[in-house]
Amino acid sequence: MTQKDYNKIKEACKKFREENLRAEKFDDHIEMLLPMLYDDNDGACVLITPQPSDEGLYVKVSDAGETSFHQELTMPEVRELCARYHLQFDDMPDHEQTPFECEIYKVVHIDDFDKAVWQIIMLIRDSYEYVMARRIISRIKQR
Repeated sequence: MTQKDYNKIKEACKKFREENLRAEKFDDHIEMLLPMLYDDNDGACVLITPQPSDEGLYVKVSDAGETSFHQELTMPEVRELCARYHLQFDDMPDHEQTPFECEIYKVVHIDDFDKAVWQIIMLIRDSYEYVMARRIISRIKQR
């Protein structure tokens, strides 16, 4: 690869990040887009909110309740996914009615920010297991 090719590719990667992985500041948090979609084709993002601490910068990395809503997860599914990825969630009453918003999050020191984002990305990816299982069950019932 020539240096010229490398520079063009690097610029294309930078442009992709700027357009698709934007981080936008709001009053009390930053919203960072992720390069993935929910089942209903809405874009996924994480919210990053500073947390009060005397021990350095801590942030809450959250899906803003979007995963449970867009993927139409049940509370048992949310619990299972959060246990798998060591994430916390809003404690909500058990009910069968979906969709609902249940925030999934982790509070971490800023040095562990990337790990928390990856945990949420992996949780979103794995939430498709439930989406696909529901589709298969629905098709079987239609037969």
